[in-house]
Amino acid sequence: AECELEWISRGGECRQLVAWAGPLAHDPGQRRATKVHGDGTAATFLGDSNAACGLAGQLGAYIHDFDPAILAAGLDSALAARHALSRCATRVAYFTSDSAIDDPLVASFRVVEVAPLSRKRLASWIREHNVGTLEIKCRGVDVRPEALRRELKPQGDASATLLIFPDHRGKPIVVIAERAAVKLAFSANAYLSFPIDEALRRIAAAGYAGVELLADVPHAWPAGLLEVQKEEIRRSLEDNRLTISNVNAFMMNAVADPRQPYWHPSWTDPDPHYRTIRREHTKRSLRLAQDLGAPHITTEPGGPAFEGQSRADALRLFREELLPCVEMAEAIGVGLLIEPEPELTIERFSEYLEFVESLDSPRVGLNFDVGHAYCVGEDPQDWVVRMAPHTVHYHLEDIAATRVHKHLIPGHGAIDLRATIDTIAATGYDGWLTVELYPYGDSPDAAAAEAFAYLAPLVHDAKRRTTDHTDFTDEE
Repeated sequence: AECELEWISRGGECRQLVAWAGPLAHDPGQRRATKVHGDGTAATFLGDSNAACGLAGQLGAYIHDFDPAILAAGLDSALAARHALSRCATRVAYFTSDSAIDDPLVASFRVVEVAPLSRKRLASWIREHNVGTLEIKCRGVDVRPEALRRELKPQGDASATLLIFPDHRGKPIVVIAERAAVKLAFSANAYLSFPIDEALRRIAAAGYAGVELLADVPHAWPAGLLEVQKEEIRRSLEDNRLTISNVNAFMMNAVADPRQPYWHPSWTDPDPHYRTIRREHTKRSLRLAQDLGAPHITTEPGGPAFEGQSRADALRLFREELLPCVEMAEAIGVGLLIEPEPELTIERFSEYLEFVESLDSPRVGLNFDVGHAYCVGEDPQDWVVRMAPHTVHYHLEDIAATRVHKHLIPGHGAIDLRATIDTIAATGYDGWLTVELYPYGDSPDAAAAEAFAYLAPLVHDAKRRTTDHTDFTDEE
């Protein structure tokens, strides 16, 4: 009988090859590449090692490198085809496109300059651009990164990546690039007065590359969303060159619950009919994320306190109602993120850790809301590292020194956002920071633009402070 072969990487190296046989082989005869993260969760790709992808006529705006497990499994062409990428040159496992790729098995680099390999020219460029942190990646050329680094003598404050490989003629070229690391997105929940296509256009115009899609009216209420409307969202995302950072399934304005439109109906409502509404909405949101290619959804961490309800009862109800959603998340491969929030069942990270341990699911993760942490006295720059193994996505906003839970435009409050973003980048997080400013519904354009102007330099500076990396991979 044919086996299923699985190559497994961890810590940037392909460490294991497993041959699954008999009933353990889910896809006999197929190859699988799996990347295991530091927290034990994993990203996996099943593909055809005989797949083909085209050669690029010219390099696009981004170069992409794949996880070592993908390369070891011979699935680079299959993964490239999945993301509509073109190979940079014959027999070179670098790929190109005009946009970054949001995939844990892919590292994207924004192209700054392309030139023939000239050490003298490189040294001059590095001096002119004050580069001190230099990542060097070579493939298919006789260049040793450490020897080249000694020649170039980087000494400045800026950072850059050199991708060195042969072109179509076999001549070594160097692509000077920036690693696509922490990325800024904006939550559409500030644009409740606009239809989804207009909201996406305005968010892109403010400078963001990502958007948090609201699984609610008037944007993408899953219970009433037709296939043609989903296709319109896909088209609008493509037209505005936006990627979905997350699907926000927290708010439920569509229900128009008179108690409060964000927290209700909740997971812990004493009335089972309300709990059912929350549970089924979450299932539909998971399916919506799958349909639109979003990596995960966020949900509320239980609910507000109800009269006569103990904390133990609230946690029991939350777990019972959430479990069917966890099962669906695992079945369809979409993350289900819990977002601790002041005044709800789970406010603090210790409470989150205790709760998710009882779920024991690789698809359940943390949406780390920086402002919420600050509100409950857990200063985010202190907690980012401790929660890094669990954090899948970040919400970002400022909060006043009073620690009252009211989202403010970054720079208007008391959170040390520079220190927080530096710490996030230092953990190796390369996902989205989604700015969430729903209180600014009367002036979302101004809020989005001001937030971007404040945060973009902080994100850029954080990239420059990240630890220097070196990588050398020989072409087979």
